Amino acid sequence: MNSNFPRVSVLMATFNGAPWLREQIDSILNQQGVSVRILVADDASTDKTLDVLSEIFSIDDRLQLVNFPSKAGSASANFFRLMMSVDVSDADYVAFSDQDDIWLPEKLARAVSCLNAKQFVGYSCATLAFWPDGSEKLMSQDPRQRKYDFLFEGAGQGCSFVLKKELFLKFVSFLRMNSSSLPSIHYHDWLLYAYVRSNEFGWYFDSIPMLRYRQHASNDTGARGSISGIYSRFEKIRNGWYAAQLRALLNVLIKNEEFKLNYLEVQDMFFRESGAFRNLRNALWILKNGRRRFLDRSVLAFSIVVGWI
Repeated sequence: MNSNFPRVSVLMATFNGAPWLREQIDSILNQQGVSVRILVADDASTDKTLDVLSEIFSIDDRLQLVNFPSKAGSASANFFRLMMSVDVSDADYVAFSDQDDIWLPEKLARAVSCLNAKQFVGYSCATLAFWPDGSEKLMSQDPRQRKYDFLFEGAGQGCSFVLKKELFLKFVSFLRMNSSSLPSIHYHDWLLYAYVRSNEFGWYFDSIPMLRYRQHASNDTGARGSISGIYSRFEKIRNGWYAAQLRALLNVLIKNEEFKLNYLEVQDMFFRESGAFRNLRNALWILKNGRRRFLDRSVLAFSIVVGWI
C-alpha cells in the first residue's frame, strides 16, 4: 500500500453478491486520501461472485482473496475467521465492508480524521439506506451512550466500522481466546462494540452518512424503520432470539476475568431469576441502562414485562 497516505485494510465477507459486488468494490478502491486494499473471504458462493472477484483481482492487486477449505455458514462466522486469518501488519486502520453497499469517496479519510480527533479507537457512521424503487432513508445512531447499551445493541451498521489497527489486533486476540463461543454470536460487529466498551475504549459516532446502504430481499436484518426491518427485529425479540444473543454475549464476556465481575450481576438478573417482580425490576433497569434510544429501551422494557426476555 502507498505509505504516503493512511493505510487501510478493508475486510469483506461475500456470499452470492455478484449483482452488486463490482459497484461496491469500485467505491472502495476509489477512496480518496487513503491507501487501501481489500481482503475478501467468500463463503462458497453459488452465483458468479467468484468470477467477479477473480476478474478484479487479475487487474488490481489491491484486492486479495483469502481462501478457506470449508463453508462458514453465516456472515458473522465468515467475518470471524477472516479477522483471525489476515495479516494487517502493513495497515494503520482496519475497516469492515458489506458486499452490496456504495461508499462515498471520502468515507475512509473522514473516518481516519474522526478517529484521530480525540483519540478514539473505533468509528461508525450514519448511512443512507436506499431501495430499488428509488426511496431513501437516513439511518443515524444516537451517540448518547448508556451504562450497558452495548449489551443490547451494536454501534450501528458494521459495514461502516473503521478501527485503529491496535484495537483490531487486541480484538483478534480476544476472538482466539474465545473461539469456541463464537458460533453462538450472530453479529461480529455487536461483539466488537461490546469488547470496546467493556475495555472503556472510546468510540466515535459520526452523524454524517458516508455510505449508501443497499436494501434488498437478501439483507440479513434490513434497515431500521423499514417494514421488513421492524418486523424482523420484533420477531427476533418475540421468538427468544434476542434473549439468546444477550445470553451468548454475556457468556463470552464473563469468561474473561477482567470483565467477569461487571456482568455476573446482569446475567443473574436476566437468566437466573423469574417472576413478575423480576420482570418489572428488569424493565425499569433497561429504561435506565439499556439501549441508546428511548424508543428502543421502551420496546425492550415492554418485551421484558410480557416475558419475551
